[in-house]
Amino acid sequence: MKRADLLTFLCLALTVLCGGLLVCGFFFAPSALRLYAERTGRPESIVPGILTAFYAAAPFALAGMFFLAVLLVGVLRGEVFIRRNAVLLRLLALCALIASVLCAAVGWRYLPLLLCAFVGFFLSVIVAVLSRLFFAAAEIKAENALTI
Repeated sequence: MKRADLLTFLCLALTVLCGGLLVCGFFFAPSALRLYAERTGRPESIVPGILTAFYAAAPFALAGMFFLAVLLVGVLRGEVFIRRNAVLLRLLALCALIASVLCAAVGWRYLPLLLCAFVGFFLSVIVAVLSRLFFAAAEIKAENALTI
């Protein structure tokens, strides 16, 4: 396996692992947050707000991880600068944007959630730019395939 393929495979494995942890969070987040509040001396009144933000944003984060996994599988197959990858990147950017807006809207009282929302928004901007670059690369690749 080439070095680039190994890195892509490791990114895919990390994406699947993070997606699995996110799915586990759907079931264990309430008890984990209550335990966190108890151990750190935080008031238990923070738990419902954080859980609401998590349950609002997590489906979009999970969808983004799915789009990223599909993209990485395509890259492992050698399909890099194609229109489908640009569309997947655009969908990933949209999922990150929606998740960050929901995280900020629901968890505006908690600084860590606002920081997560800011990071998600910045990530969505970067991925949207990459999507546009992939669209341009796919067009150039298609034009070059027609020349002799």
